[in-house]
Amino acid sequence: CSIAADKTKVPNQPLTVANIAPNPNYTFDPKVLSLAAQQEGITNRLILPPGPNNPVGTAWIGLSLQGYGIHGTPEPEDISRTGSHGCFRLANWNATKLVRAVRPGIPVEVVP
Repeated sequence: CSIAADKTKVPNQPLTVANIAPNPNYTFDPKVLSLAAQQEGITNRLILPPGPNNPVGTAWIGLSLQGYGIHGTPEPEDISRTGSHGCFRLANWNATKLVRAVRPGIPVEVVP
């Protein structure tokens, strides 16, 4: 998987699965991703429809830390490179399999 480019954004606390969304839409919130919003000149929230090419791919597993999750990606070639805003990216096919294997409340351990 891919992890945060900024090491200070890697969670160092106990986490659990909070919610699961197969085929999620993607909401870009400039308040959460302020640097990216500034770079792109985006001031309003944007909602992208579900599909394999949206930024979270085919699956979203929300974690107990607000804004963090495990999700798919439309760019599997970027897996294993740092570069996310704190989430954990998997290839879409792996994220889809993981959605079927987890339930809310399951502990998630981040090992740096």
